[in-house]
Amino acid sequence: LLGDDPSVVPIYLTGRGLLMARDIELADGQLRVNTDLGEVQMPLVDVRGIRLSRESGQAEWEQLLAEPSKEEDRLLVTTSRGPRVVSGLLEGFDAEGASLLFEDQVRRVGRDKILAVVPAALGGDVKPRYYVHLIDRWIAIADRLSLSDGQWVLGWKQSQTEFPAEMVNMISVQSDRVLYLSDLEP
Repeated sequence: LLGDDPSVVPIYLTGRGLLMARDIELADGQLRVNTDLGEVQMPLVDVRGIRLSRESGQAEWEQLLAEPSKEEDRLLVTTSRGPRVVSGLLEGFDAEGASLLFEDQVRRVGRDKILAVVPAALGGDVKPRYYVHLIDRWIAIADRLSLSDGQWVLGWKQSQTEFPAEMVNMISVQSDRVLYLSDLEP
C-alpha cells in the first residue's frame, strides 16, 4: 500500500484530507500530484502541508501545522544546526527543489534539504461534506459526490476527480444537522 511506502510523500489537505503522492510539481498556484491512482491537480490554498522527509523535524512540523501563517508560505529545511523554518512566497516546486521569494530575492532550496512545505493558510477553515477513504489509505475530501458509470466523481470547489468504484473503501458524510432520539415524538 502507498501509505506504507517510505518514498511516498503525504500531502495534508485542508479539511483533514490526505493524499499520498509519487511526484509533486507546483506552478502558478496549482499543485500537480502524481499518484498510483492517477494525476490530481488542485489549488495550493487547499493544501495544509507537504511532508517530504519524516526522518527529522517532527516537533517543528507539528508546530507549523498547529500555528498556520496567513501571510507567508514556510519551508522546514535541514541545516547543520538542525531543522529551521524559512518563510516567504513559494513560487515553484519540482523534483529539484523549491523556489521561494525571500527578502525580495528568489532563493532556490534543493529538495534534499527540504523536510516539509507549509503553504500560507489563505483558504480559512474549510469543512468538507464528504471524506472518501480509498483502499491505499488516501482520504479524499469533497463537497460534491456522485457515482456514474462505475466511477465515483468527487468535486471540491471548482475541481473534480474521478476514481473507479473498487478503489473506494468507505465514505463518511459530515453534517451539522443532528437529530436526537429524545427530540422525536412518540
